[in-house]
This record gives sequence, C-alpha cells and structure tokens, in this order.
Amino acid sequence: MKKVIYLLASAAVVFMAAACNKAASVEDDTVEASFNVNLEQLATKAEFSDGTSATQLQVLVYTDGEYLPNVSKLSETINITATVNLKLVKGKTYDIVFWAQNAAGPYTVAPAAATMTVAPTGNANDENRDAFYRLYNTGKVTGPIEKTIELKRPFAQINVFTTEADYNAAKDSKVNFSESGMKLQAPTVLHLLTGVADTPKDYVFNHAVINVDEATRLAGYKYVAMNYVLANAAAELTAVNFSVWTDSPAVLLNEDLNVTSVPYRRNYKTNIMGNIFTVDGKFNVEIKPAYETPDYQKEF
Repeated sequence: MKKVIYLLASAAVVFMAAACNKAASVEDDTVEASFNVNLEQLATKAEFSDGTSATQLQVLVYTDGEYLPNVSKLSETINITATVNLKLVKGKTYDIVFWAQNAAGPYTVAPAAATMTVAPTGNANDENRDAFYRLYNTGKVTGPIEKTIELKRPFAQINVFTTEADYNAAKDSKVNFSESGMKLQAPTVLHLLTGVADTPKDYVFNHAVINVDEATRLAGYKYVAMNYVLANAAAELTAVNFSVWTDSPAVLLNEDLNVTSVPYRRNYKTNIMGNIFTVDGKFNVEIKPAYETPDYQKEF
C-alpha cells in the first residue's frame, strides 16, 4: 500500500514540474507591444477638424480574423496622443485596429464583426462627428514592439462656402444667416480589417447652427455648412443638397440648393463655393488638399 502511495506522490511531483515548465514557457513567449498613438492634426483650435473632439480610443486586436477580447482595449483615453501597451505572443501575426471618436459621435463599433457603422441622421455642422482610424499589421511577432501609429480620418469633409460679398449683401438686407442643413448619399459601414467603406445610404443632416466666422483659410469666403461623411480611398461622386436658415427663430431662406457630381474622397476636403444668398446659379466645386493632395476641381 505504501508503495502505491509513493508512486502516486512521485507522479504528482512530475506533473507539477511539467505544469510549471509549461507556464514558464508561455510567459517566455509573450512580449510587450507599446504603441504611441497620435491623431493627424490639420487645423488649429480656431478651425474645424482640430482633432480635439475625439477623446475615446478603442484598440481592437485580431489574429487570423478572430477578435481577441482579452487582448483588446476598448476604453482608452486620448487627447491628440496616447500610449497603449499590449501583451502579444511570439510567432503570431496580429491585425490591430485603432479607432478614436467622441463619446457623442454617431458611430457603433462591432468588434467581433470588425465593422464600424455610421448613423447617417443627425444635426448638421457637428464637430463631434470627427473621428480617426488606422489598421496596423504586426507581421510575425519576434520580439518587443515599440511603434508610433498616426490615425487619420476615414471621412470626407463636405464644406459649403459663400463669398464675403454675398454674405454681406444678405446682412445689408437684414438677413441674419446662422443655420444650414444638408443631404447626400455616402457609405455607412467601414470594414475595419480591410478599410473598405460600403452600404451607401442617405445622410440627412438636420439644420443646425454653424459658426460662419470659423477660420477657413479661404480668403474672401464665409462658411455655410460643414459635415463629415464616410468615404473610400478612391474618389467617388455624389449629389449634395443643402438649405440655409435664419436665426432666432430659424426660418428657411434657401431650400434644396443642389450640386450634382460632387467628388468626395477619404481624408480630403470637398469645398462647394458660390453665391448662396444672392444666387447667380454658379458653383465651383473642388477637393482641397488640407487633408491630402492633389486637388479635385469642378466648375458649374
């Protein structure tokens, strides 16, 4: 009987030693990955798109297309920059998605499906819609990682401007413009592991206040509208319908001002310029290089 007990005790010792060796092996196979994340800044705080509205950062980690919830971090804070530390395993390859947005932004991230979906209806001229994205592939992990990751906007910014002369003519006639609305069609789903945007729907931006004195870097023009829409890396065309309103209380001034075949592209600004209040029937449309280059231009 004693012999059996001794044999069992011996087996237990061997098992414990193997378990310890296995645990040590797993520990030795993990590495620290440190990511210095920053948001691409293309404006000063006096302008739209200064990046300060995006304060919540999600870091989604995938391997072979499978979401790893215990490795990912869904509630990091970012103020233009942030540092994120992950524990990865040697020999594995990871896709890491970085997504930064405002808490009030109309975006729903589905980690398991690896998608981000836009709610296309909301207030116009909403800077809380500014958000940032980056997909990073680690390659085969062989050791500690320290990497700087710059996030960029997966959106086009659609702007409407009127000339200062046109704006002043409206003021001279006691027309106090302050609000605008916009409608157009654009993608609403971003596939986070490919960067492709699809599922186009009608965006309806309900009329809301815009700061016409916001710095534009376009001498001789005043803001009429500013909205973000999801876009692909290649330029596409859409039709833009916008309306302008007075303030206190809001009264419709000009309705259904249509511009067809408007180009828009990810991380570019599209500017529609013309006389909005004293309409002359002519609009100039261009994609500005404030985000990327070259410019796209279209004249009506």
